[in-house]
Amino acid sequence: MKTVLLVEDNLVDVTYLTATLEKNFKVITTCNAHEVIRKIIGLECDIIMLDIALPINSGVQILQEIRKISNIPVVIWTAYRDKALKEKCMELGIDDYLEKPIRLTDLVIVFNPYL
Repeated sequence: MKTVLLVEDNLVDVTYLTATLEKNFKVITTCNAHEVIRKIIGLECDIIMLDIALPINSGVQILQEIRKISNIPVVIWTAYRDKALKEKCMELGIDDYLEKPIRLTDLVIVFNPYL
């Protein structure tokens, strides 16, 4: 079973996404940038779902660190409807970009290739 690293600090979103993704993936969660890097180095995940608005490091900062060491698939999900932000994330090599609120059908479409 593939593993998703869910990087999110909102417990409601963590609960919803974990319950949804657990049907087809093992899900690990964190909101700590250092933990994300440790799990990538330890090969503990196959895909990352990364929120932009996090308490210490922004999702963009974490994405920049991820791309220094790995090409692991990264799906950004955010409440920001900002074209410049989306373009920056695309330049940094994200695999997909989802805006909150997320529909289950969108989640299935994005994660289907990783099953």
